[in-house]
Amino acid sequence: MWRTAPRRVDHRFLWSARLRSSLIILFLSPAAAQSPPNPWWDDYPRMVHFMNQMCGSRAAGRAVALHADAAMCSSVADPNVGIWAQRVTILEESEPQAIEKMHAAGLRVQAYFETFGQAKAYVVLLRKNPDGTWVKDKIDPQLTRRFLNHWSWDRYDGTGEIRWAGAHNYFGDEEFARPYTLTHPRYGSPPVRYPDGTVAAGYQGPDTDPRNSRIYDACASKDVNGKLYIDYGYNRAIQRRGGPYDGLLQVGSQYAGTFDIGKDAACPSWIDYARASALQAIDYGLDAMWTDNFSPWDSFGFDPVHKAFGEWSVATFREYLAAHFKPGELAAMGVKDLKDFDVRPYLRALAALWGGHPGADPDGLDAPVWKDPRWLDNPVWTAYKIHRRQNGAKALSAYYHAVKDAAASAGKPDFPVTANDFQGFNLGWARGDLDMVGSEVQYTPSAVLASGRYGYMLPPLGSYVPVYKRAREQARGRLGIFWIYVAPELAGHPGIADVLQYQALANHILPEPFTGVARSQTAGNDATTAAFNAFVGSARATFGKRTGVEEIGVYYSSSSELAHLTPNGWPDRSGPKHSLSFLGWGTALSWLHDQWRVLPEWKLTPETLSGLKVLIIPNSEVFDPSDVPVLKNWAARGGKVVITGTSGVRAGEGGNFHLLGTSSFTGLVDALYIRDDPAIAFTDANADRPDRLQSFAAVLNSVGFSGMVKAVDAPYTVGITLYDDSRSLRRFIDVNNTDIDVETDTIHPAPPIHLEVTLPSWLAGKNVVAQVLTPDGPNVKATVQQTEGGAVAIDLTGILRYASVVLEPRGRP
Repeated sequence: MWRTAPRRVDHRFLWSARLRSSLIILFLSPAAAQSPPNPWWDDYPRMVHFMNQMCGSRAAGRAVALHADAAMCSSVADPNVGIWAQRVTILEESEPQAIEKMHAAGLRVQAYFETFGQAKAYVVLLRKNPDGTWVKDKIDPQLTRRFLNHWSWDRYDGTGEIRWAGAHNYFGDEEFARPYTLTHPRYGSPPVRYPDGTVAAGYQGPDTDPRNSRIYDACASKDVNGKLYIDYGYNRAIQRRGGPYDGLLQVGSQYAGTFDIGKDAACPSWIDYARASALQAIDYGLDAMWTDNFSPWDSFGFDPVHKAFGEWSVATFREYLAAHFKPGELAAMGVKDLKDFDVRPYLRALAALWGGHPGADPDGLDAPVWKDPRWLDNPVWTAYKIHRRQNGAKALSAYYHAVKDAAASAGKPDFPVTANDFQGFNLGWARGDLDMVGSEVQYTPSAVLASGRYGYMLPPLGSYVPVYKRAREQARGRLGIFWIYVAPELAGHPGIADVLQYQALANHILPEPFTGVARSQTAGNDATTAAFNAFVGSARATFGKRTGVEEIGVYYSSSSELAHLTPNGWPDRSGPKHSLSFLGWGTALSWLHDQWRVLPEWKLTPETLSGLKVLIIPNSEVFDPSDVPVLKNWAARGGKVVITGTSGVRAGEGGNFHLLGTSSFTGLVDALYIRDDPAIAFTDANADRPDRLQSFAAVLNSVGFSGMVKAVDAPYTVGITLYDDSRSLRRFIDVNNTDIDVETDTIHPAPPIHLEVTLPSWLAGKNVVAQVLTPDGPNVKATVQQTEGGAVAIDLTGILRYASVVLEPRGRP
């Protein structure tokens, strides 16, 4: 059972100011002692991550000292190694009553799982009793005991029984793993089948080699040649010593004791396994899931030629073709016999026709022909990409609901599914069936995919805000969680940690820093983590149920990214112009202090547009003509559409991304068309980025946009983000400072800031006062004066990192 620990509130981090005219009064807000009735994971959760460490008393004590609500540790984690191996981790590697000890300290526990990334397998050593039965675990007499594994294989002495742990012994009902196989009365599942209904049983070769399992043949990712997509792992001690090699897999001149095999998202058995694995973990006490690769990365990937062609995806593509194309259209595409059509030889033949030599050559998958721009207009390849996007989104939804249903059946309806792979692009697979994003920020000095010449630079010139906003749109919760990575030389630096953490908070993102590791990959150290968590814990009751206030929408077209994809990535280094334009517009709008949101293509509806004044369509090559009437109707009611670059040159998924004779926006006269999009040059710029802001402001001025925030003198290094909680009659103005000298780790205080903010109708006309929530102490001063026209003027001084100005009616209870 869940037990709640006494609430820890550190009032050093909560400063309140109730202000009218120039009168300044500071006092501590009693609201901090109240707990809003939000789900715990949607109430500004404070997370810490014990990298590769088990739960238990030590982890609990450390997490409490860091003012955390929840901790991620390894006691019930499962990289899809089979529920026997998961059970071994629970009982043989964990401290006794590990999760109970976390709960007793008032903490919830989160663990790592795999969505559609890779399933792990590894070698294990077992032993038998003299009577031929398996030696069992001391705690669970049903569980076969494990004596060695890949990571300790250098101690193998030549005795015992060698087996391989993995999903294959779960689905294959292998005897040593019983009862923790698909026959388990609680954690069981249907057998794996090939797409034609044949049960995938046994091995296609020696059963000492797990790669021969028909489980993987049926359900794993494969390359365009039909070969399994596998990554291998090697024991360094064995490599140094030259053995022992018994039981290992020879890979060239090396011997692997573990491998990760890609999962075909279209195979329904992975959903069955997810339910079983999650249920076993929840039965042991797990409170939350962080599931990696909630994306196409290892099932389709940025290089599909290596991994996108599992048996289920190939087979269901025939159904997709039959449902979306007429016989004559299929014949024109080169699909003659749909019943037996296999897209893999079709693509290989086309590659050969174009002068490639893919064949069986190991290097053939990276031949230049697989990046040939001609792929972008090949109707079969395009249809396959769309099919994989649709079956991938369907699989993610099925995964989410399977885990949620399992949790509810085990008495935990508030069990959140959080997920990774939202830091760059994920081709639109995740479309809302997810409680919370739990992804990674990868600040890097070099270019990364879809981020321009310089990648995601550190502040003050770089910003992850557009990624934060896009990620939140792909989940259900208001908030997100990101692991904020910095370069090793910046690890432990408090200044950059504070800048990044408070910028994230201002954009409804919470960090999940590592702790208990010698050299953390995430920003900051235990001191910055404890201080940040203490502040969030004292402020979150006031934050309550606040949600973003937005006036501008920036259209996100995952289809434009997908349409630009060849079988081996983008054909050019820069990638889709849409990605660069989206990042540039998002960063510039934030620096201009305009209130904006991401509007994904699947959310373009009259309802989502109704609260916006401007919609920017940034070089969206794909924009289906069927969506244009939605824009026309909105524009007729006063909405302003800004269309940049080469937007609208391709149809949407329903039109197979085909090139249009004329732009899909032809006839949309109530729009501003900008052929020379300033956002792409902005994204590819570095030191002169701030000098380019005026071109964005000019675009907004030309459509008559006047935002609800006026901050003429505020520099671009000051972020200003508005939130409302109308039920509590509160408007929040979050102000964060990114003016840092990264080399010296010095944050320069923000200058005095004068803001004029339009009040919402439910505050206009009331006598408004304010409180200021800040970690920066009593040096933060604020004055608020109401002006004519339903606005307030706010003057702020003393901000180093962050402050939230909370406007509310004077004299409220």
